[in-house]
Amino acid sequence: MITTLPLALPRTAGVALALGEPAPDAAEEPEEEGAPPLGRRESEVARLVAEGLSNKQIGARLFVSEHTVDGHVRAIMNKPGFGSRAQIAAWTATERS
Repeated sequence: MITTLPLALPRTAGVALALGEPAPDAAEEPEEEGAPPLGRRESEVARLVAEGLSNKQIGARLFVSEHTVDGHVRAIMNKPGFGSRAQIAAWTATERS
């Protein structure tokens, strides 16, 4: 019999599958908050985006290239809930309060 798996497994379900154990109930999975967590540098970039700085200005503040900042901004925007710089700014505002 072929088992169809979802495209993305929660970590605990993946570990259980790898170990040949029964999958845990969905109720045991930790609930995700409104947006995925950001790394330290992504959080710094998000805060500066919220201040209205351009990628060039953010790069100058963080002593990195504009290209590096662009990569961080794209990485943030690839996460669910972040489709624009305005959404990054809105998330940052809610995290501060």
